[in-house]
Amino acid sequence: MDTNRYQVGLDIYIEAEDSLTLSKLERAATMAGASEVTVEGNELTARFASGLMLWTVDKPGDRRLCAEDTKGLAFSVGRLCHLRIKGPTVGETCPFGEIEQLAKSIAQVCPSSFVISFQFEQTLYWRDRSGLHCREEPTR
Repeated sequence: MDTNRYQVGLDIYIEAEDSLTLSKLERAATMAGASEVTVEGNELTARFASGLMLWTVDKPGDRRLCAEDTKGLAFSVGRLCHLRIKGPTVGETCPFGEIEQLAKSIAQVCPSSFVISFQFEQTLYWRDRSGLHCREEPTR
């Protein structure tokens, strides 16, 4: 039985202002450890060691922030990116660690406000005027 076709994928989105250009996103992905980054026209794709994939998504027309928990941010979305975690990780790498590094790298290369959310439902990282923030882990 081929178990690969039954692997669950997790979808994470980056919604950012226009100032996060493709060249800045390319630089941030490289800084965060992406092994392959490709820019063709208005599209960027990147692959990370864990198997995490990043790609830009056109969002014609509606530029409203889709994340349910906006953390008080209100901006016009100029760059929408899709992160996909699918299947088991490769070796010792962790896709969530790579996402954290990507958030830090975007904050370093660009002053853009942004929100990184799990399926638009749960905000993981956000950047506002006071800097980069991470969702607090619940105490057990």
